[in-house]
Amino acid sequence: MPENIPKSIEELTREITAGKETLYDKVKAVESYLKISSQYRYSKSGTRHVPKNSDYVEFFLFESKVGYCDNFSSAMSVMLRSIGIPTRWVKGFSQGQVRETQDDYSVYNIRNSDAHSWVEVYFEGSDWVPFEPTPSFTGTQQVQEQKKEEKTTPSSSDKKENNTQPSSTQSAKSVTRNQQENRESIIDKIKLFFDDNKKVVTFVSQIACLVLVMLILLIVFKYRYFMGLLISIGILKRSFTRIYRLLLKQIEGKLPRENSETLNSYAEKVSGEMPEISVTFSELTREYEAVTYGVRKDVTVSENQKNNILDLSKYLIKTKKNT
Repeated sequence: MPENIPKSIEELTREITAGKETLYDKVKAVESYLKISSQYRYSKSGTRHVPKNSDYVEFFLFESKVGYCDNFSSAMSVMLRSIGIPTRWVKGFSQGQVRETQDDYSVYNIRNSDAHSWVEVYFEGSDWVPFEPTPSFTGTQQVQEQKKEEKTTPSSSDKKENNTQPSSTQSAKSVTRNQQENRESIIDKIKLFFDDNKKVVTFVSQIACLVLVMLILLIVFKYRYFMGLLISIGILKRSFTRIYRLLLKQIEGKLPRENSETLNSYAEKVSGEMPEISVTFSELTREYEAVTYGVRKDVTVSENQKNNILDLSKYLIKTKKNT
């Protein structure tokens, strides 16, 4: 750090981190101050030019209070360094837009508009961890909100790699195929019944209609059951990121996503249009970004993720039947 860094930056940082005991808590306090505080506003067009002989970070923190990712990330980096916390300022790109998804990989479109900057903080034993101080932006991290002790080491489960299990996928396809064949067989038998009993009295016809309704209801419940089974024994053995991309594709079929729209922005739009899955989809999106752009490894789904995935799948099944 240059010796001429304004003292006001350090004083503000110590005020924000007062009472925070761990390194992680101090970092999160500064991140939240910039990201959530009503004092600062995100804007590219409204960002003011730094006057001559003024410090870039000091001018943003105390004078303009309006900026874009470079302002927010630079401020966080310098603030933490001013109190002795090792940081580095990172310039790169956000995830862009998925153009094509295959079984084992996805193809992304990365445009100039996806350029972004963020902050990485060094934790002993955990290497460099990314943080996102820019308001309304979650593209680079969203590490799971767990308290990190200053000497926390990655768990062994985070180091394990997961392999997709083809047998589970084949089993799921078999369940779906058998379900479709059973449904068609039942419908054919019902049609045959009515063809052979055209002269049945009205009372018997009404009974037959009632049976038909009951059979249809049974098919619906069996359909929901098999979908739950398909997810439980097949899809849930895949990696979490693959499951998320499959669900995202289904939701995009109901609510189109713009090419320039980030996952975080799209999750907010989904919350407005589909309030029934607002919390569920937002949580899955945050966890997907944490795995994809954070320090967590992509493992099979946790119990909480499993419940969110099942709830979201049930909603998609329900809305599909109503269309």
